[in-house]
Amino acid sequence: MSACKSKFEPALQEQADKILHDLPEELAATLTFSLHEGGDMLLLKFPPSLHGTEEMQTLDRAAKSHGAAFVSREGLGAGHYLVPKAKLKLPAAAANEATAQREADTAIKQPQNSHNAATSQPQAKASSTPEPQKPVPQPESQPQLSEPKQPSPVAQFTAEYCMLCENTEKCDITTPEGKWHRAYCLQIQDLKEQQRISSALTEQNRQLSEQNRIQAALNANLEKLANRPAWKGGGKPQPKETRVEGGIRWFWTNDKQEWEKASDGNNQASKEYTELKTKVEAAVKADKKGTEIDGFWVMPDGFQKDGIIRKKLPSAPDNKGGKT
Repeated sequence: MSACKSKFEPALQEQADKILHDLPEELAATLTFSLHEGGDMLLLKFPPSLHGTEEMQTLDRAAKSHGAAFVSREGLGAGHYLVPKAKLKLPAAAANEATAQREADTAIKQPQNSHNAATSQPQAKASSTPEPQKPVPQPESQPQLSEPKQPSPVAQFTAEYCMLCENTEKCDITTPEGKWHRAYCLQIQDLKEQQRISSALTEQNRQLSEQNRIQAALNANLEKLANRPAWKGGGKPQPKETRVEGGIRWFWTNDKQEWEKASDGNNQASKEYTELKTKVEAAVKADKKGTEIDGFWVMPDGFQKDGIIRKKLPSAPDNKGGKT
C-alpha cells in the first residue's frame, strides 16, 4: 500500500503491516507512516476529516489492538498515533517452539495400542508385597498465642502514678507497711480529685453569676426603653389635650390655659381654619399684630410659626345702670 512505501526496521514494519491488514483498503490508503524522531516508534497520521466518523472508530480499535497510543498536540481535531515496535522472537526461541509443536503432534498421532502395551504389565509384579510406608513427620504443635487482655485499673494506676514516684519501694503491697502506704496514697489522690472538682465548680458558679449580672443589667435597660414615653416625628411634643370648636382643633399651650393654639398639621382639612388664618394674615399685612374675632384676640404663633394662637378677651363691664 502507499502508506508503507518507505521501509522501516523489521519490528516497526511488522507493526505497520498488522495495522494496515486489519483495516479496509479504502481506509488504509489514507494513512501515512513516518519514523518518530527517537527512531524507536512510528507516527501513524490520518486525515483530520476522519474525526467523528465510523472509519475513525475502526482505525482507533485497530491501532490500539497493536499497542498504539493516540496523541493530540496540534489542537482540537488533529492528532496522530504512536506505534511501538513489535516484539520479535529470537531464532532460538522460534526453533524451540517449532520443536515442541512437532513433538505434540507426534504424540497425538501414535496408535492407541502402544499406550495399551505400555500399560499392560504382569499383575504379579503389582501384587508384590508393598514396602512399608515411612511415617510422615507431623509438624510440632506450636504454642497458642494468648489474646491481649485489657489492662487492669491497678496496672493503669501504677503506670500513671507509681512508675516515677520516689516512694515506690515503700508501697510493696505484700507487706503491712506497703499496704498502708498504698492506702494513704490513694486517699491523697482522692482528696486531690475532690479539690479539682471543687475548683471547677467554683469557677463555673462565678461565670454563671457574672452572666446573671449582665443579664439583669440588660433586662433593666430593656425595661427602661419599654417604659419611656412615646415619641412621634416632627421634633415637637404633642399636646396633652385637644378639643374641636367650630371645625378647628385647639389645644392649650401651657398649664395656665391662657393661650390656645391651632396648628397647621392638625387642621389641614379644615376650611374654617383656613378662613380664620386668612383673616389673621390680612391683619398682619395691615401692620397689626392680630385681630379680634368672636371675643378672642387671634394672632400668628410667633415662636414656632406653624399655626395661630388666641386668647379670650375680658368681657366689657355692664353699664345698664350707669350713665350713657
